[in-house]
Amino acid sequence: MTKEQKKEGAKVDANAMPYLLLVAGFVIGLIVAYAVFPPAAAPAGEGAEAPAGGEGAQQPAFTVNEAKISELGQAIADSYYLQTGTETAATFVGYEDNGYYATLNYEVDGEVMPIYVTYDYQYMLGSMMELDAVIEQINAAKAQAEMQQQAAEVGYPQTESPTVMLFVMSYCPYGNLAEDAMEPVVDALGDTFTVKPIYIIYDESINPGYNAENTDYCIADENETYCSMHGMPELDQGVRELVIYDLYGQGAWSDYVKAANAQCDLSTIETCWKAVAEAQNLSVEDIQAGFDERQFEILAEQKELTFTYQKFGSPSIVINGVDYSGQRTAETFRDAICDAYVEEPDGCTVDLSGATTATTTTAGSCG
Repeated sequence: MTKEQKKEGAKVDANAMPYLLLVAGFVIGLIVAYAVFPPAAAPAGEGAEAPAGGEGAQQPAFTVNEAKISELGQAIADSYYLQTGTETAATFVGYEDNGYYATLNYEVDGEVMPIYVTYDYQYMLGSMMELDAVIEQINAAKAQAEMQQQAAEVGYPQTESPTVMLFVMSYCPYGNLAEDAMEPVVDALGDTFTVKPIYIIYDESINPGYNAENTDYCIADENETYCSMHGMPELDQGVRELVIYDLYGQGAWSDYVKAANAQCDLSTIETCWKAVAEAQNLSVEDIQAGFDERQFEILAEQKELTFTYQKFGSPSIVINGVDYSGQRTAETFRDAICDAYVEEPDGCTVDLSGATTATTTTAGSCG
């Protein structure tokens, strides 16, 4: 296969672009918040103050602000486009006054989507994000998506040694499949490229439930809170895997992660990781020492990268600065990475069709 043929097949797929990952605040606020944590209580805003006690006190009523309802409808339509790549309308079909907050109902692609807002239209409940900030973030994400579509037309920037950023959660099933598919690519290309794992970190800015008191999901130092979607075992394992990466390199990291994904789960990883490390001839003592010494240093770095790149969904893959949105198989990963070389190494011709993950395609994500 020529480089030109491979480039055509490995080009960034604009139609399949995972727009969901670009709209972190809106999607995580409205979906993750309801899936992981119960909705927060509605705040009393201007015009939504609790009535004074006593006989004759009147409860305020919700009023329709057509400009805000139209603006939110456009934001919902834009979010749908960013998630699916399909343009549709979000039609306001009515509301329910729940007392201090209202349910706004929009019809999107034949389904009714409820959005909960305070009387003053300042907050969406569940996510507790300011509505104007959500709309601004969606608009920015839409602009970024358009830029990514333009980048898709020319492929990836070419360098002597491409860099792949792999944003994952250590026990997100979709992220694990992406890691498994990357392992034969690492074997084939060796140190001619760099795959940099980044373990996604949340905090209370994503959802109020991700806070220092939520010790099942979070840990905190004097400055920051660090949370993982699937809990503390996942957070700790991400740190351990990065210690392994730093101690032994990307090849050993990739082999270890694939084995740990297969042999351990969230209920066993706190002890299972040691058996996997020993089977891979890695020092449990050195890994534990690195964990103890560098835990918060690593978490701070991972959180900074998560928020800098706004990658809150696992997996998210960036090749030489451009989002990858193709299939998650060994061959498609390899072809995309090889398209980013100035001069392809011999590993780009290795047949990966027999790799166990070469025919496994999954389009889901955590986040």
